[in-house]
Amino acid sequence: LWVGTGGGGINYFENGHFSAYQPLQGLSNNVIRAILKDRDGNLWVGTHGGGLNRLSDGKWETLTKAHGLASNIVVSLCEDYEGSLWVGTWGGGLNRLKDGKFTLYTTKEGLINNAVISVFEDSKGNKWFATDGGLSILDEVSGSFKSYTMEQGLSSNLIISIHEDRHGNMWIGTDGGGIYFWQGNGFKNFT
Repeated sequence: LWVGTGGGGINYFENGHFSAYQPLQGLSNNVIRAILKDRDGNLWVGTHGGGLNRLSDGKWETLTKAHGLASNIVVSLCEDYEGSLWVGTWGGGLNRLKDGKFTLYTTKEGLINNAVISVFEDSKGNKWFATDGGLSILDEVSGSFKSYTMEQGLSSNLIISIHEDRHGNMWIGTDGGGIYFWQGNGFKNFT
């Protein structure tokens, strides 16, 4: 069990007790915003100011803006079906890490907002992005984003979470605007 903290690094529970990784053990920052274990067993850790950390074979590696990361404030992580890592940042937009290289997506490329709070891949391979300014869905074939805000029926532009249920239905959580059910061409609100 891995637990990210707001100042105590990343903690793991093993053999009945917690141990911590902090900067002295190679972590770049003690404020943890996102954790993901990938299909290869690597642990990815998004920090508030220290960029993206990867724990592999007991060693930490740090990726920052100097390596092409959009921002050193990493708030969301998602591994897609191809094994690419999607990295949502606060204010810098979105990165896709594939084959060791970052690709940047921002409002310039059509993302609705550069504060990407949550990243989700649905069972059809669509990428959904919850942001501080609405919801964006990436069409990877065309490379374009379709975005939804209060103008398209949401009661809040601050999207917090995205989930797909076992029937393939998409659920969108907002801050103060309730939960939305995506109907393929619009939203139904539950408050």
